[in-house]
Amino acid sequence: MKMSLKKTKENGDKPPISGVTLNNILKNILERRFTEAGRIIDRMESRIKEKGYSDFARGFIYGLRGIILMYRMRNRNTFISRLDLNDVNLLKKYYREFSEHAKNKLHGDYDRGYFSALAKFMFFALKNAEKSKK
Repeated sequence: MKMSLKKTKENGDKPPISGVTLNNILKNILERRFTEAGRIIDRMESRIKEKGYSDFARGFIYGLRGIILMYRMRNRNTFISRLDLNDVNLLKKYYREFSEHAKNKLHGDYDRGYFSALAKFMFFALKNAEKSKK
């Protein structure tokens, strides 16, 4: 089955929610306002489902939910609990790594969406860390 270029581009790089909304979600996560972040994700997920819920979009939404879950479990041994959100070099490393996975066509659409959400979070945390260092 041949896939159109438009469909591939649509599922590969672009988050299924607007940049402003995504920034709002990520800001709420960093400020530990998980309930508010979850509400925004719920609203966006409903809108996405109405338009058609691609595997990439589903992976992206579940990636955001996973970040919240890891943050909530901060006392346990999760990736986020061990991550120093002030370490610019470490955030750059993870941003590059997750971005590579998000673009890798060997991964399925769901996985690329999930990694894309993690990359967006790392980028947001990186910009936040760079601002606070200035």
